[in-house]
Amino acid sequence: MSDDRNFDADRPLGPDGVDYLGTDDLALRLSTILRDRSLKDGFVIGIEGRWGAGKSTLIKKTIGHLNASEKPPIIVQFNPWLVGDKRDLIAEFFVGLDEALSQYALKSGLKGKTKKTVESATEALKKYSKHLATGAQFLSAASVIIPNLQPIAKFLDETASVLDGAIGTKSLHEQKSEIEAALRDFKDPIIVFIDDTERLDPPEIMEILRLLRAVGDLPNIIYVVCYDRKALVRSIGIALAGNGHDETGEAYIEKIVQATVTIPRPEDFALRRWFLREVQSICSPQTSEINERLQEIVDSEGGGILETPRDVIRTLNSIKLVWPVIHDFVDIPDLVWLHLIKLKRPKLYDWVENYLNGFAEVARGTASASDGIAQANSLFEIITQDYPPNSIRFFRLQEIIPGIGRTHIENGEQGWTVFDVNRNNIDELTQNRRLGSPHYYRYYFALGQNSGFIPGADLNKAKSEVISKSSEFVDRLRVSSKQRFADGELHFTVLLDCIRSIVPKLSQEQSKFLLQVIADNTDLAVRNTVDPFFNGRRSLFVPLGILKEIVVHEPNRAIWLTDIVDTAQSLCFLAFFIRYISNNHSYEFNLSDDTAADLTQRLSRRVSTLGESLWDHPNPEFVFRVALQNATQETETRSRLEAFYSDDSNLIRLIGHEDVKGQVVTSKREKFRPLILKSIAEIWGDEEIPKRVLSIVKNRDKFPAELQPHIDIIVSGLADADAANR
Repeated sequence: MSDDRNFDADRPLGPDGVDYLGTDDLALRLSTILRDRSLKDGFVIGIEGRWGAGKSTLIKKTIGHLNASEKPPIIVQFNPWLVGDKRDLIAEFFVGLDEALSQYALKSGLKGKTKKTVESATEALKKYSKHLATGAQFLSAASVIIPNLQPIAKFLDETASVLDGAIGTKSLHEQKSEIEAALRDFKDPIIVFIDDTERLDPPEIMEILRLLRAVGDLPNIIYVVCYDRKALVRSIGIALAGNGHDETGEAYIEKIVQATVTIPRPEDFALRRWFLREVQSICSPQTSEINERLQEIVDSEGGGILETPRDVIRTLNSIKLVWPVIHDFVDIPDLVWLHLIKLKRPKLYDWVENYLNGFAEVARGTASASDGIAQANSLFEIITQDYPPNSIRFFRLQEIIPGIGRTHIENGEQGWTVFDVNRNNIDELTQNRRLGSPHYYRYYFALGQNSGFIPGADLNKAKSEVISKSSEFVDRLRVSSKQRFADGELHFTVLLDCIRSIVPKLSQEQSKFLLQVIADNTDLAVRNTVDPFFNGRRSLFVPLGILKEIVVHEPNRAIWLTDIVDTAQSLCFLAFFIRYISNNHSYEFNLSDDTAADLTQRLSRRVSTLGESLWDHPNPEFVFRVALQNATQETETRSRLEAFYSDDSNLIRLIGHEDVKGQVVTSKREKFRPLILKSIAEIWGDEEIPKRVLSIVKNRDKFPAELQPHIDIIVSGLADADAANR
């Protein structure tokens, strides 16, 4: 296993590198071939493999085996990609060859005739290389001055004497003959490795091939050239014909390369197992469930993405880069999936990031989903080939990306939509820090939350405070109910989103502490939320989700909830809870019918005794409405509630509140906040309310100044109701 603190710089593995793919065995066989004396008349071997297939690793390991042999050959490693100017390629090649021969002479302690042979070969190579390099410079100049073949030939004929004068009295042919004679006496072969050929520009590639053509038939020199055949063919075609003529490139390669060794494509299984072992070493999955999902992701996605060793290395490096700073805030399988598609599915990666930004807004209630079908269509344009609908792969995608679902049937065909917010699903995603969580998703893309989220260090402190039942958490929650992000959302809901993930791990006392703190302080957030009930429902839904998680498995839930309803300070939150369980949702809290009925009556009794202290609570009409709806007829509780709103002053305060008005957006994009008296009468069960309200408006001068702002709200709501109906 690799050290998870070390990055792989995408360099070839050396002789001692961990070999997951059997490259070492291939290198051993190749080194045996290269020591074969039947290649003594010179030979060019092509090592062919796609980009990232491991050609450089094969070369490194082959050189390791050659150097470890009983009689190591003379080895020259030449990387033309590192040479800046193509006119220097030939010169640099011979510099490398000269250095290898000099080191060979020193290392071997050559004496007598053998030493003289090496010295003669070295001197001859220097002259020959100088002649070739000078010719290359003249050729380069000619190619600039004269752009077609016939004038170039004429140009070279005219400058031949100049070349000979610049180099010496012997011709190029004579110099080559001297080298051949000297090299034939060598007892050990010279093996020249030329790597990264496909990285060169087409003119530079032609210069390398020209070099091989000029010196490829020298005795006792074996050339091992690495390249991606497809890329090399295309570059040769471009250089010779101005475009990618494959036939031209193929024919040219056949003139240069006598034999080829193709890097075998690694088995998909081997690449995936290598990748999985490394990820497990880096991330250390803590549970069998996470490890099983990780293996499933690697097997299902890795097969189509991890095609070469370089693919494995690049994806691992990407994960290693982010893991140290986000490991407490992400799900390992989701993180691996995201980095796999980032490597080979960039369009899907971009779609996922864009979509989750929007989904988080919809889930928080700060935006509406108006383009769900269009977003779904754009997704299917991207994924159809890799994730066909109704396939098991698409099912797995739905598990990672939330809100993808079927839409209405149109023209006999079922379509798809996105942004389908399922509160229970979101709760689970947040609890497990999944990619689809509206709170945690930014960690996967930005190494942390953006300006709309609380720093991870603060969230971790909050968790510790809950576990220790510290009053500091109470203070933190109260402060968070006043702090806003740039988009207007309170810190309160984001803080509780984080706390939700630890609820299953809390002890009974810790759970009771958290429940009490939420029940006492949620109304602070409701009060500070713009338009608390309609646009600020997250301030109620998020704590409601935590309440459910706390009590659903708690044996003493009936006792706990009874105490909360009787004493907790957040009356608006309690009314929201009672309304929720009254609408046939009591089973979600594992409440019996009797317990649910008792809780609703307790809230109604409590509200009926509040009197004017009701105005101390946010959204008083909502609290009163829930109490009135659930109060049993012909009871003292019902009578007290009816008596309360029979006073016109109390009715004005209840109905003259912004939260009572609805919202209508017409096709002309006009917005109205109507006050629908008929609906209020139906909900309250009193047909006389519209008449009373209209009478109040008509006789508003009779009411004191402190009620006039409430009457103004009623008047504007009635006007909007009329305008919306026109």
